[in-house]
Amino acid sequence: MDAARLLWSVKEVGAALGISPWTVRRLISERKLVSVRVGRRVLVEPAECRRLIETGRSVLWIGSGEACTSGAHESGPVQIEA
Repeated sequence: MDAARLLWSVKEVGAALGISPWTVRRLISERKLVSVRVGRRVLVEPAECRRLIETGRSVLWIGSGEACTSGAHESGPVQIEA
């Protein structure tokens, strides 16, 4: 994955953030991650991934790989950091 590219695929975003492509799609549907449609493809700007990390809008649960903001999980939240 080349940071100089203008847009990343959902799969590439997942790999960069260490989450599944389904979690990336859920973040997009929840409007926590802004995407761009090019034809049938859903793409994300690398800067958008950095924004998500910097603003701390997504909390990942240890072991589950799921984004959650409720704060009610036994293993506790882990903040994504750059």
